[in-house]
Amino acid sequence: MALLFLLSCQELQQDIDSHREAVSSLSTSAKTAASDARTKQDVVLVRNLVQNVSRRFDRVSQRCAERTRQLDVGFREAKTFDDAKSRLLAWIDSASTSLAATEQASNATEPEKIRSQILAHRDFQRSLGAKQSGQFQCIFYFIFQCIF
Repeated sequence: MALLFLLSCQELQQDIDSHREAVSSLSTSAKTAASDARTKQDVVLVRNLVQNVSRRFDRVSQRCAERTRQLDVGFREAKTFDDAKSRLLAWIDSASTSLAATEQASNATEPEKIRSQILAHRDFQRSLGAKQSGQFQCIFYFIFQCIF
């Protein structure tokens, strides 16, 4: 969805840029008309109208450029969040599978099997701790986007 907004805003920016030449030629022709005008009132009126059009055109162009930048930043942030979420969910699925496999073998009574299960559990705890910052980052980003 954000990509569609970004593309439509870029198309609008290109459309605005294509009209820049028309605004420039309007200004040039207004200067020519002002030199040919018979009264000073006409010259002032034409000059004010052309300045007003130029200011409005520049304002539209600046707003569109700013909106394009904001959409681009939002798109990059959304992509980063989606990538982090995908990696975290993939890790959770693999960890869940691994825990399910160790649960099935948890009825061991031999000391060597119990020791290997304890080592596997410690490795899992370490990897869980390593993934915790990624989890907090995803949660923080999600909450931050929902609040603001």
